[in-house]
Amino acid sequence: MSVFNTIVNPTLGVLEIAGAASGVPYVQGAGMALQAINTACNQVAIHKRKSAQLADRCTSLLNLISDHAVGPASDEMRSSLEDAEFVLYAVRDRIQKWSRYSKVKSFFKSSQIENDLDRCQNDVNAAMERLHVKNPLSVLIMQKQSMDLMKMNQDRIEEKLAQLMISPQQILDAVQRHNAGGRDALDLMRTGQEASSALDTTMLTVTALTKIPPTLKVLNNQVKKVSGSTPICSGTYSDIWQGEMLGEKVALKTLRNITDRTKARRMTKRYEHEMNVWEKLKHDNILTIYGVITNLGPLHIVSTWQENGNALEYRIKNPDINPLTLATRGIEYLHGCNIVHGNLKCNNMLVSSEGVVCIGDFGHTQVLDEVLGREEFTAYTGSSNVRWNAPELLGGDDVKPTKASDVFAFGMSILELVTKQAPYSHRKRDLTVIMDINDRHLPLRPTEPEDVSRWMHNELWEVLNRCWCFLPQERMDLGEVTICLEGLAKYLGNHPNWQTEEANVDIVQ
Repeated sequence: MSVFNTIVNPTLGVLEIAGAASGVPYVQGAGMALQAINTACNQVAIHKRKSAQLADRCTSLLNLISDHAVGPASDEMRSSLEDAEFVLYAVRDRIQKWSRYSKVKSFFKSSQIENDLDRCQNDVNAAMERLHVKNPLSVLIMQKQSMDLMKMNQDRIEEKLAQLMISPQQILDAVQRHNAGGRDALDLMRTGQEASSALDTTMLTVTALTKIPPTLKVLNNQVKKVSGSTPICSGTYSDIWQGEMLGEKVALKTLRNITDRTKARRMTKRYEHEMNVWEKLKHDNILTIYGVITNLGPLHIVSTWQENGNALEYRIKNPDINPLTLATRGIEYLHGCNIVHGNLKCNNMLVSSEGVVCIGDFGHTQVLDEVLGREEFTAYTGSSNVRWNAPELLGGDDVKPTKASDVFAFGMSILELVTKQAPYSHRKRDLTVIMDINDRHLPLRPTEPEDVSRWMHNELWEVLNRCWCFLPQERMDLGEVTICLEGLAKYLGNHPNWQTEEANVDIVQ
């Protein structure tokens, strides 16, 4: 009778198992590992039969270990016993991880779990072979059982998906039976709602696990407004509403006063085209845009909800945060993808609940310009961006935003973050700002209050002025700006009283 038959009884606790195996090399630790494997196998939500087979195989391995652990053993055998013990530890760690997965997560990790089960099975078989147990027939049987299990699980998945598909004829039949006094339509509604809810949960889990947003560009009937009749916030030419998609908050951005149906259709097509570009962007500091909605009146652009509003609001509420590097990496990434933002300012830098700044609204300026035409676009947007716009954008009908004009606007945005005010804050009227720019007058250097002067180091002011060069080719690129700002941010973060110190910061080359 093997030692294992004595120590691994389901009614025994871990301490009792350890005590029963005391003094038997390799068996004590392996026995506790097997108990954990058996417990976890019962909790795994998918591939139940294959998990049970693995537990049985591990039991056989431990029996084999216990048979060889009693009495003298050669060095080769001791090495094989150690390897077998560690195999059980590895199997335990893997299957305990799977046992913590929910049913939905297990569904989407099905292939990975199955591959790991096969890998564990192979490791156990190899350990048994090293202990001189070779049974090719049993291996063939297990391979056949694995193929049968794979087919059965595939059939179950197809059955679940089929439950979500209801044909028009089924609906018509159910309505006719309902009109005749039956309950078919009621049952169909309940089943459909349950399936829809399950599908929503499944899709939400897919998005969470893979970071893949919905793949359809037009999200009609998939998103609902929840913020009532009043937008959460409004800009010069757009409103932001709160919506819900797959049980999660989303932001709905609408463009106001575009009443021409032809232009509205062109704009929808243009945004659908832009989605092909936006969906390829993968960066923590880039706002995820899911798609557009066309059946709620004006065009709605659907994006992730950012709990902390825009960067300026976040900076005002959190005066101690370092404002210099909140958005640099996102803009640098866009430029690395050859995408020009065209409308950089703090309003378009949004902050998540974790304090991560995401760049949004990129590409919208170009879409509006192309669809509306320059004259109507200028009238539509007004002079709302002149405090951030590079000088070259203020003249000429065919001038378009460039990476260099983004750098200019980004410099103004950093000034906005530091001072917590719009650029040229000493000017009340935008027209006066335009006159200043035409006369090559830059914003005045701020000196107060204290939380502003703390960050307005000589080196920062020099970086900003290099962003604001009147000739585009003389401006820094975003990579240079990022290096300078990150170095300066680190220095100023470590030297809050730099004004009274000997400050020799070599940031600007």
